[in-house]
Amino acid sequence: MPNGALNKLRRDAISGLCDKLLKKYYRNDARYADISSMCELPEHVVKSDAVHEDGAVNAKDYTAICSCMTRTQLDTLISYDCFDVFYLDFDMYDRNTLIQQFADDVKCLTKRNKKVYLMLPTIFRADSSDYFVSIAKELDKVSFEGFVVKKL
Repeated sequence: MPNGALNKLRRDAISGLCDKLLKKYYRNDARYADISSMCELPEHVVKSDAVHEDGAVNAKDYTAICSCMTRTQLDTLISYDCFDVFYLDFDMYDRNTLIQQFADDVKCLTKRNKKVYLMLPTIFRADSSDYFVSIAKELDKVSFEGFVVKKL
């Protein structure tokens, strides 16, 4: 047997062993995860004021808030009906195209009857302040609910 073929067998065996040992530590890819069960509330979550006269509990008695840090997350989570409010992180947008991209995302979400908030940068320096002052009039034209101010 040639050395190259023997080395390939060794590499494949080690790779397979590593995959088997580490499999329990791998996360599922969020793009393929089924999160529809989030709309079904477990019994221990039920608040007394959310129980209807007939004893039924409806997931719509609660507000589900989704915080998106990237456009990829938004593309994935927008398809689920269980979220009522979306917090869109300022850093997921390029400053040169923020207004247009944010306006497009807001339009897409509001068509689905979702509320949208823009999360301000965690560290709000003078240049961030100057930037928001410079785009304030344009940002005012976008129909979103408001801002989320993060605190360290």
